[in-house]
Amino acid sequence: MVKHATCSPQHYRLQEIRPDLPLPQTFLRNKFSVRDADGKIYRSNRGVGAFIRQLAADINMPYFNAGPSHSISEMFDCVHAYRCETLPVECESWFTRPRHGIWPTQEMLQTARELGCFLIPDGHCNSEYSSLEWRVSPSLIERHLMFSMHLIHMHCYVTLKLLKKDIINPYLNGDGKLTSFHCKTALFYAREQLLSEMWTADRLFDCILYCLNLIRDWTISRHYPHYIMDEVNLFDGKLNSEQRVRLRTVLDIIMDTHLAPLAFVKTDNLGVRLLNNVYSVAIRDMKPRRSIHHEITGFLSVFGFVYLARHMRVILEEAADQTPDKLCLYLHSLINAMPFHQYTDTTVSMPCVG
Repeated sequence: MVKHATCSPQHYRLQEIRPDLPLPQTFLRNKFSVRDADGKIYRSNRGVGAFIRQLAADINMPYFNAGPSHSISEMFDCVHAYRCETLPVECESWFTRPRHGIWPTQEMLQTARELGCFLIPDGHCNSEYSSLEWRVSPSLIERHLMFSMHLIHMHCYVTLKLLKKDIINPYLNGDGKLTSFHCKTALFYAREQLLSEMWTADRLFDCILYCLNLIRDWTISRHYPHYIMDEVNLFDGKLNSEQRVRLRTVLDIIMDTHLAPLAFVKTDNLGVRLLNNVYSVAIRDMKPRRSIHHEITGFLSVFGFVYLARHMRVILEEAADQTPDKLCLYLHSLINAMPFHQYTDTTVSMPCVG
């Protein structure tokens, strides 16, 4: 592993060594061996992809490529990797940095250190020498952290992924994207920073909003830190400055409307089911009118953007003197009567704010 002057954080070059002696290789072994200007011979990261592509052609199978993954089946991501003999210096600060909470525990940190890291064939997106670079991947450490999560943390993570898939990325119109790894990173930071008392079912929305606010702050600072290697910017290759502005806009909309865009989530009909659940729970528990108004307002506020703005005054006048059960039934029937399908298509541009 060579930390060349051109390598960005999280990336190294692999220098080839003679098979008979622990000395640098002096000749090119194959077409994926590259002699650099400094005279050293490095291993290109293109060899694995070329091998799998040729294998797929030889056995008449399709070839699939997604980042560092090269596979002959769409069902599997296969990443060729070398295990690092020692922990890369980029990871050391994660083990020693001050923490206010109790997660991750000292036992988890010790296990994580023993799990170590891999080098995978994936150069930096902005590097002139990306074909010679191999990226540090602490994937086993990240898996170890995810296995420590409780159900409430997974609910938060799944909700972030649903917002990412059905709300945020459609708003970006395919021009840059937020990934599941971005969501997982925000969850890691929130898990570390929030008190354990916050991670309860009745505070789930607060935890989701905390994660979204972290992402929003990172769009302002223009640096989305990797959880384990915080010098790494996860915006690189994913979102440029203009796309980050759009990301901040849609995050503002989601947070300012108290997660009401969840009503637009089409996956598993979550939006419709969520709206129905608000009314059914309110009717069953006979909550006070003020509490019902608060819950319904949170979920219905998004419709003010697309439909209800012209009718809100009439709706409030009609609902003002209703008892809690009749109020819920009235609003429920109103939603069912709306041309809801016109507004659950997330390809429709959401309005900008500010």
